[in-house]
Amino acid sequence: MRFSVAPNVGEVSFSVPKKLHALELVQGAAHVLSDRATAFVDESRTDWKLTLSAKAAADRAGLEALGREFVDEL
Repeated sequence: MRFSVAPNVGEVSFSVPKKLHALELVQGAAHVLSDRATAFVDESRTDWKLTLSAKAAADRAGLEALGREFVDEL
């Protein structure tokens, strides 16, 4: 999984394929992490495009870990 990390704004972005992950699964993962991040969901024809905005200060490693944890929840 490739993560795009923006530590200066506390965000991590990535995409997951729609054919493997229904919107309900994405929403469920967002709910599980809602105490630590706000999830923004956009879509292309084939992917869910996700941006997680950390609610607390996080460095690059922390943001990548947040992204991995979101993917693990899927």
